[in-house]
Amino acid sequence: GRGDYHGTPMTIFFHPPEEAVESALQQLKDDGIVQPDAVFNYSAPDGLRSEVTYRDPSFAYRLGRTPLEDEIVDAALALLKMHQLAPATVTYDKDIFERHRKLVKEKFEGTWTSLSPTMERLIYMLTGLHPRLVCRSVHRAPPGLQRREDSGDRQ
Repeated sequence: GRGDYHGTPMTIFFHPPEEAVESALQQLKDDGIVQPDAVFNYSAPDGLRSEVTYRDPSFAYRLGRTPLEDEIVDAALALLKMHQLAPATVTYDKDIFERHRKLVKEKFEGTWTSLSPTMERLIYMLTGLHPRLVCRSVHRAPPGLQRREDSGDRQ
């Protein structure tokens, strides 16, 4: 089935493709932030600079600005499809996204944003999914709480 949205919540962990992780790690090495022989280890304790984790702010910054942002978002969409949180046939138009990004850069003037290019692409892809799929899977109502139109009480 499509999943039980009222049962036990499921935990899904997303990990970017290994190529993107290695690219971000190489940027840290090139910038002299970590040792040349540093390796990526998700379970490494914070602050240990010979191993890099997702929680490492320098790594997260570079991972969010990797040239492999497209691959990261494709992997996130594949994960949603695998867990039936998005239809198997859903895609997002990458050309329209690139035109949108270019237009925003040309026409919008603002101070700064905390969104990385990868986050921009991910948010764009997620907004293209059917809204009820994303809302039901991400924002579960507490037990006993229903939306008015779902409760049968139409006044």
